[in-house]
Amino acid sequence: MVARSGTLAICVQNLDFSGANQLVLNVVRGKVHQCNVVVLSPRVGTFAARYVDTGAAVRTGDISALLNDIPDVFVVLCNTILTAHIVLEVSRRPHCPCVWVLHEWWPEELLAENLRMRGIEGLTLATIQQALKEASQVVFVCEAQVSHPRTRVTFLF
Repeated sequence: MVARSGTLAICVQNLDFSGANQLVLNVVRGKVHQCNVVVLSPRVGTFAARYVDTGAAVRTGDISALLNDIPDVFVVLCNTILTAHIVLEVSRRPHCPCVWVLHEWWPEELLAENLRMRGIEGLTLATIQQALKEASQVVFVCEAQVSHPRTRVTFLF
């Protein structure tokens, strides 16, 4: 393990109990880093306490503003397809790589329906495809995501 100063910022879509948040918790618990860890979410949720129990800080609100308040971020980990807009924002920051973990992939015809069910506005297939190009690294959780023609990427981590 390499010691690193600065902050690892992890952006999640929410702090609800979910497999996506459990993955982030596993990363934090795994101590693959020696730095500050801050989990950022647009709203509070019951999973926040689990992050705090590991020593990570949790902040809620506008993720863009929260990121701007942390001067020493050295990498951002975005979690789920629903953080595509954050991936794009982080990709415009100099010297701040963004790792994007994708747990889901919906065919184009189901994307709008899934976003509507979750009350998410402004996220489109074009946004997601641009984020796939802009992220420093994309982590897929299954081979099917990589082989889907809409992902337009050819690597699996």
